[in-house]
Amino acid sequence: MFVVSFMIISLLCGCAGHPVDTQSTTEAETTGEASTTEAETTDEISDTDETSQRTVLLNTETTNETPYGTEKYVMEYDEYGRMTSSKTYSGTAEMSATYFTYDEKGYCNSEKITSSSGTEMRDEWTNDADGNILSGTKKTEWSFRELITSYSYQYDNGRVVSYILKNASGQTQEERTYQYTDEYGSYIMTVKKQHQPETVFTYSYNANK
Repeated sequence: MFVVSFMIISLLCGCAGHPVDTQSTTEAETTGEASTTEAETTDEISDTDETSQRTVLLNTETTNETPYGTEKYVMEYDEYGRMTSSKTYSGTAEMSATYFTYDEKGYCNSEKITSSSGTEMRDEWTNDADGNILSGTKKTEWSFRELITSYSYQYDNGRVVSYILKNASGQTQEERTYQYTDEYGSYIMTVKKQHQPETVFTYSYNANK
């Protein structure tokens, strides 16, 4: 049986206008065969005038019965409708969780992933005024080691033109450059990795002509 439940509140329209992050998304994946029932939605509306309120999704909970047991996916949102966490359960045991934070402009600026195996990954970055990622640091921890990398992007008229990845010692591990060839966004990407030959990829688009 597949059940989805929602909790919704209404807020004053002054909360609108904050950009919603589209950089990080989490999709629930289900396994096994399951029958689907119609989703049930409950609304909680404040007593303010209908013209001065908006509806915001607070959380969703999806339960899926599979041949391997019950799977549950829980996603939570803040008062601006931005996802703040996404958790996966097997039965009652939490298997993984992802958490997001946002900067003062409303753009996502960090992602933290934990798992029942003890692995933890945290990615923190800064954005420009348009929400483009400028630079960041990623840290992954296992029970036996940790890996820290830093990265940076450069843009030209809103298009990324370079990406550089460095290790904890500051050595460049990977470098990508982007050369755009037409108005449709076609580009040539050159990838240089440490101790590996240079690789060139070509991507062509024609706007469905």
